[in-house]
Amino acid sequence: GTTISVENLFYNVPARLKFLKKDATERRHIDALVTRYAMAYPHLRFSLENDDRLTFHSPGSGELFDVLIEVYGLDIANAMVRIGDPDTREQENTRIHVWGFASEPGTHRGTRQQITLFVNGRWIQDRGLTFAVEQAYHTLLPAGRHPLAVLSIAMPLQEVDVNVHPAKSEVHFQHRNDVF
Repeated sequence: GTTISVENLFYNVPARLKFLKKDATERRHIDALVTRYAMAYPHLRFSLENDDRLTFHSPGSGELFDVLIEVYGLDIANAMVRIGDPDTREQENTRIHVWGFASEPGTHRGTRQQITLFVNGRWIQDRGLTFAVEQAYHTLLPAGRHPLAVLSIAMPLQEVDVNVHPAKSEVHFQHRNDVF
């Protein structure tokens, strides 16, 4: 396996150090990043320790549902519906293939932060695709409420530009409407 240890990251760069938020905030950002990639790669085992305490562990079973249990808990994972199947792309012969999980209408949140999207294994933020997910629920959710979703999109590499944002979290699609 691979172990990544980050300690005293900005000790010799005070200009960067002063822009860090409180420890709890930075920890939440790290937790979110690790859990997202555990969802993107359920066949890999992820463990996150903070101050010698295990804060997250995914089983590496290859099943996204198992990771959802670790991220959201069993009750929320059970309230999600499987969308598509990652193993059927070649059989369906589709250019754009979508799979993952989305919550039933009775399970929702006050923010869009629980809509997690991946394109070719890369976590992205895309208002258009987030809107597409919400449109699928159209009148099924109360006003101001948002679904939970973890969706992966596989598509030809030449149809998506990942060099749009410095953090690589935003992408441009060659055929945006097709993806929507």
